[in-house]
Amino acid sequence: MNLFSFLGYIKEKPKFKKVLIFFIVLLIPNILRQVIYWFTYNATSSLEFIASFETKTMYAAGFPFFGVLEEIILGIIFVVLWFKFRKLKFLSYAWIIDSFFDFLSVLVFIFVGMTPLQILGLSIGFRFFIREFLVSYLSLGILAYNKKWNIKILSLIVSVFALIVLLFVLF
Repeated sequence: MNLFSFLGYIKEKPKFKKVLIFFIVLLIPNILRQVIYWFTYNATSSLEFIASFETKTMYAAGFPFFGVLEEIILGIIFVVLWFKFRKLKFLSYAWIIDSFFDFLSVLVFIFVGMTPLQILGLSIGFRFFIREFLVSYLSLGILAYNKKWNIKILSLIVSVFALIVLLFVLF
């Protein structure tokens, strides 16, 4: 058994319209993540609400808009994985779920001055591992894939939550 077979390689080529719509579905909550980061950073002058090392580095270096480029690149990767490997579809679910936890962290940070995992007193590396990998990718992403959640509905729910969080950040 080769790796492609193991990952459930899909030979059929999807229609461009289907791929484009799926790309937009994946991208919306993740672009909203960058929008919320930008406004939260401007409102608080802090990067403590951001768990991702690379995003903190982009902001610290004065290039926060590289985050949008990063989301677009990741979106392309996840779209390719979705349409080419059946068993890797969980990664797309996880990416959306990951953005939800970032929104939740920002919301708590706005009210309390710390993210939920900071409140627990965890180190930055451990917080990143828990939020990014353990909760989003290794747990809920796999659960969402196995339970066959509607990824469009998931994206919509997370995006609406993002807009609510953005309102709290702005006002």
